[in-house]
Amino acid sequence: MQDCDEQEVCALVSNVEGSSIKVGIVAPFSGLPALREYGGKIHAGTAAWINAYNAQGGHQGRSIELLVEDSNYDIVVTREAIRKLDIEDGIVALLNTNGTPQLTAALPYLKARRLPLLLPFAGAREWYDPPHWGVFGVQPPFNESGFLLGQWAALEGHRKAVIFYPDYPEISVEMAEFAQRGFQSCCLPGAQAIGVGVPLGSTDGDNMADAIAAHQPDAIVVLVNWPELLATLSSLKARGMELPLYSWAANVNSQIAQAGGAMVEGMKGHAAIATTPAAELPSAREYRERLAKDFPDQTPDFLSLTAYAHAQIFTAALDSIAGEVTRENIVGAFERLGTITTNILPPVRFASDRHLGATAIQPMQLRNGSWGATGRPVELPNLDQF
Repeated sequence: MQDCDEQEVCALVSNVEGSSIKVGIVAPFSGLPALREYGGKIHAGTAAWINAYNAQGGHQGRSIELLVEDSNYDIVVTREAIRKLDIEDGIVALLNTNGTPQLTAALPYLKARRLPLLLPFAGAREWYDPPHWGVFGVQPPFNESGFLLGQWAALEGHRKAVIFYPDYPEISVEMAEFAQRGFQSCCLPGAQAIGVGVPLGSTDGDNMADAIAAHQPDAIVVLVNWPELLATLSSLKARGMELPLYSWAANVNSQIAQAGGAMVEGMKGHAAIATTPAAELPSAREYRERLAKDFPDQTPDFLSLTAYAHAQIFTAALDSIAGEVTRENIVGAFERLGTITTNILPPVRFASDRHLGATAIQPMQLRNGSWGATGRPVELPNLDQF
C-alpha cells in the first residue's frame, strides 16, 4: 500500500466521478470495553442524518456514501484504516473519526495526502493553533476541558480533590495536569489537587479505591472512562466513601447513568452539546425519530446525537459547493462556513483562521438517572494566562 510523509507529493483523490460522494469514518468497534461501543453509536448518529439528507436529493443529485473502518482505538490500526479509505476507497474526507492520540499520529499522513479531517471526536489545541490544513473540529480540546473541570470543583468549595486519570495516552496525563492547574487557579487557602493515575482499562476497583482513599479527598475530578470509575466507586462505597464527582465529557452518557445507578447520582460533567438525547426540542425529537427508523437497535445517546449534529454541519458545508466536490473545495467550504446553528451543539463558527468552531462547553448534571444542563455554557479558557 502506498505511504506518504510530509515531504512526498501524493496524487490527490477528487472523487468527482461516480454516483456517490465517499466519506470515511474510523472509530472503535473493538478493543477496550469503554470504547468499543463508540463505533456503532458514531456511525448510527452520522448515518441517521446522512440517510435523511440523501433521501432529500443529496448534493446536486449525488448521495453521500459512508465507509466505516474499525480503529480498535489503536494508533497502527487507525493509520492502516485511514490509508485503506484513502487509497483503496477514494474518500474525499474523514468525518466523525475518533481518537486524539491516533489522529495526532496520523496528521502528517493527512497533510501529505491533503485529506480533510472533519469534526473528529478528538482534539488537541495544537491542531488548531495555528490551524492545520483541512482539520476542523468542534470538540473542546482536552487541556481546556481538564482545566475547567478542576476549576469547577474548586469554585464549588472543595479543598482537596483527587484528579483521577488513566496513565495512557499521554494526552490524558496532560489533561490531568491542567485539571490540577484549574483547581489551584482559584487560590483557595490550603487547597490541594492530587493526581492519581491508573492503568487504562483497569477493573481493579479495590486497588484504585485504595489509591484515592489514601488522600482523603473531598471531591474527585474524573478523567478515566466509566468502567474504571464504576469499579472504583463500588469499592469506595463499600468503605463508606461517597464523594462529589466532576467528569470529563466522555462519561456524560446514558451508559454510566444506567450502569452506575445511585453511585453516580448527582455527578457533574461537561458536554460539547447544548441539549440532551431525551430533550423535547424539535431538533432532538427529529434525531430520535430518525435514529429509531434507521437503527432501531440503538438507544438515543449523547455520542450518536453529537455525531448527528456533526453530520449536519458537514452537509451544510457541502451544500455551499457549487462545482466539483474535491478535498480542496471541502476545506474552502468550511473556511467560508461562518456561524452555523444546529440547535444541538452550541453555535459554532469557522473561518480561514479559525478551524476550532467551539467556543464554550456545557455543564451537565445527572439527576434522577438523566443528564441535564446545569447553568449556562462556560467559555473555553486561554491557558496561556494560567
